[in-house]
This record gives sequence, structure tokens and C-alpha cells, in this order.
Amino acid sequence: MCGIAFALVADDDEAEHRVVARFEDNVRRRGPDAFCATRLVKGSGDGTHGRRLVFLSSLLQMQGVEARRAMLRDGDRVLLYNGEVYDGLPVGANDDRNDGEALFEALVSSGSSVASVMSGIRGPWAFVYYDGGDGDSDGEGDIDGDRDGNGES
Repeated sequence: MCGIAFALVADDDEAEHRVVARFEDNVRRRGPDAFCATRLVKGSGDGTHGRRLVFLSSLLQMQGVEARRAMLRDGDRVLLYNGEVYDGLPVGANDDRNDGEALFEALVSSGSSVASVMSGIRGPWAFVYYDGGDGDSDGEGDIDGDRDGNGES
């Protein structure tokens, strides 16, 4: 179980602080072993026309000694990932990467074909992927992700 959250807010410190304060405790409870927050600023950057993309993630370490990340970032590309890949990505028992790292590599190498990558994955998952190169963001959960039946994963 990990926690992930994404918000798009106005480019000002007060707006960002309100969002982080609202979501941080809930995200931390979903994964008490590690927490990460980052932001990207897009637009004018003068506090009036720009936007901040705020990414939060936490981790519940279930296996292994080395803590893995629920957030992966390479420049203006960011992936928040919570889940397991049973099939659809080349991740083997002898692979040093975790499922999220393998997914991030597949998304980056696929260009803008996020749907084709995600449609082939089998297992429970939820993600937010932002590709600053084309300005697109995508997010979704697997078809069975609504485990408690109330619309929340």
C-alpha cells in the first residue's frame, strides 16, 4: 500500500501550502516508510498566470531491504505509481528494478503512447504520469482498483 496525490494549483506559495497541508497527512498514512514531495512550475512564474504541479507520494515497504520510491522523476517527467505488475512489463525476479521503475522506463521510451503501455499491464495499480515534454498528464487506476466499493482506491 502506497499513497499518491497530484494537484494543479496557482503559482503562489500560499496555494501550494494549502494543498500540501490538505493531502500530506492522508498520503503519509498510506505509506509510513518513506515520503516524497516535488513540484514543477509552469507558465509565467510571476505568481499571476503560472501553475504549480504538486506531486506527493509515500511508501509502505513490504519487501526487500532497500526502500523503493513511489515517485520517479527525470527532468520534467514525473510518475507516481502505486501497484503491482503481474504481467505486461518485462520485470523478472533477477531484475534490479521494481515495477514502478520498469513502468517509468516503458512510458518514457513509448513517447506519448501512455494508453498502449497501461492497457497491457495486468495487476492492481493506480498512477499519475506527467510528461513535461508534451505538457500532457495522465492518471488512472486498474479496473479492479475500487477495492472498498465507495469510489476510492
